[in-house]
Amino acid sequence: MTHKEIEQCVDALMEQMTLEEKIGQINQASPATVCTLPGVEADIDSWVTEMMEGKISEQKLQERLAMCEENLRLDELEAGEIGCFVNLYDDAKLAQVIAASKKSRLQIPLLVGVDVIRGYRTIFPTPLAMASAWNPKLHRKLVKTAKKEAIVSGVNWVLGPMLDVARDGRWGRIVESPGEDPYLASVIAKEMVEEYHADDGDGPMICTAKHFAAYGAASGGQDYNTVSISTRQLYETYLPPFRAAVDAGVDCVMSAFHDLNGIPCVCDKELLTDLLRDEMGFQGFVVSDTEAVKQCVSHGISGDEAEAAKMSLLAGNDVDMTSYDYRNYLKKLVEDGQLEEEVIHTAARRVLEKKLEYGLFDKEYVYDPEKIRKIVLSEEHRAIAREVARQTIVLLKNEDVLPVREKKRILVIGELADDKEALTGPWAFTGDSGKTVTIVEGLQKNAPEGTEISYVKGFGVHDSREGFAEALEKAENADFIVAVAGETAFMSGEAASRADLHLSGAQEEFLLKLAGIDVPIEPLYPFGYGLSYTTFQYSELEVLTPEIRLDSELNCRVKVKNTGDCFGEEIVQLYIHDKVAGCVRPVKELKRFMKIALQPGEQKECEFSLPAAELGYYDRSCNYVVEPGTFDLYIGSNSSEGLHMEFKLK
Repeated sequence: MTHKEIEQCVDALMEQMTLEEKIGQINQASPATVCTLPGVEADIDSWVTEMMEGKISEQKLQERLAMCEENLRLDELEAGEIGCFVNLYDDAKLAQVIAASKKSRLQIPLLVGVDVIRGYRTIFPTPLAMASAWNPKLHRKLVKTAKKEAIVSGVNWVLGPMLDVARDGRWGRIVESPGEDPYLASVIAKEMVEEYHADDGDGPMICTAKHFAAYGAASGGQDYNTVSISTRQLYETYLPPFRAAVDAGVDCVMSAFHDLNGIPCVCDKELLTDLLRDEMGFQGFVVSDTEAVKQCVSHGISGDEAEAAKMSLLAGNDVDMTSYDYRNYLKKLVEDGQLEEEVIHTAARRVLEKKLEYGLFDKEYVYDPEKIRKIVLSEEHRAIAREVARQTIVLLKNEDVLPVREKKRILVIGELADDKEALTGPWAFTGDSGKTVTIVEGLQKNAPEGTEISYVKGFGVHDSREGFAEALEKAENADFIVAVAGETAFMSGEAASRADLHLSGAQEEFLLKLAGIDVPIEPLYPFGYGLSYTTFQYSELEVLTPEIRLDSELNCRVKVKNTGDCFGEEIVQLYIHDKVAGCVRPVKELKRFMKIALQPGEQKECEFSLPAAELGYYDRSCNYVVEPGTFDLYIGSNSSEGLHMEFKLK
């Protein structure tokens, strides 16, 4: 359908809709939990808090949970009171919800949203690991696989990609971010949005850029904490990935939980309307994060939830995710003259336009368990995930240890080496950790004939040292040791920030004993660092356009040679530095990169082009300016090593 045809269809539809039905379109619900115990209201969060405070036992908590059941809100769906759904991962129940929505008076299709952060049923590496591969095409493979599995399961709206640039390793959600660099994150954003929109047989899919904005700058690395940053820092560091997503046509933007410089993002008109829509040109709809609307009361920015609903909607937050404040208060606000119905009309219209744009009115979802079983977690999809995972591994040190050659006795040590859930990791709600192959299982299954694989726990993520002696004794007789350390699945993630970045428990102590080192070591590595089984040499850097104008581009090239005896892949990185500017500029600023593969002795000439318009920055008034002057150019294997030349912008 053309945009004009979509507008006409929405006009005709909205003429038939009651105010309650319009509000329903901007109400996103999740299943309700109902307790069958007489006189007890289901409040799982409070129950868990009571247990942690010692008010009830774990056994009592389990007894209460056993008496709870899920309410899919089918009556509300049939009444047209819910336009969007979230947090339902059971295929059969999802089919029930979709069917109920089609029984509503106007039979408006339901937006079914799921956090597809690392794939749907087939789980890929974490987004942070994916970014470490420096290969945005891998993100397309993830999206293509996830989209196929989600669509066949009834999902039509992805709550991703997550685009929060993050530079504090203590923040738990850094694991689902694209990392610390705004340029790399922007390239990833563009690739993912374009792939979600690709009509490749399964159809395009609605996707969401989140969390807007600067969520990764949470104070002290504490999740949900306040964010206080300058406007220049917002524009230069945290907005670029969202700009890239908007330019790629992203359908939805999720407003963040936190307050940005004193105003909660969900009710910040300057952020959601003036910046996102008017300045950046966003055309889709904005959805809150979970219960973010009602949290305006907790922030102290609104006196009650009715006021929170009014403030959020007027700010430009179109859809309320699971606060139910729009459903509970908007109608009365209109009736009392405190809110114009046109504001609700506009928000509902944005949702309906996307439903029409993606053909949801014409697509009748048919629940087919056999088809789902054939597609989700298929061997083909698992093979793609393995291929992607191989490219996300980062080698930091190698003193002629890897690759492994003719090792007969391999000892695997560490609790996490045989922990399926830990290896699956966080943000894998739609996956099944029971199908994960642990490191021990993988080695035992794939080791060459004649190789002995043995495993001893030795150490874990807690403080127990019971296995130290046995593990150290066995290590003496091993030809090769694989020591596995890290975090359990939920030590990182949402609401799981870390105050201390050392390995938890006795892990670090054991590893130091194993290595024969008496003092802790904290190695630091530059951005972009990573080794291969071979070595590379950079030479003959040439700046083909040493002086450029504003309407031209920098062209340069460099030769890279594999100087080792193994095949290898190298990430060729280009950085610039504006030597004199009106505002302090980064020492190194990533502008381009290229991943190449070379056989031993092979050499490749890598060419880069960079438009002069990308040499600018945001000044003190947050105007984007490109100034003449001299720039440093660096090309190398990471941000601290490489060849250097200068060029001038006239």
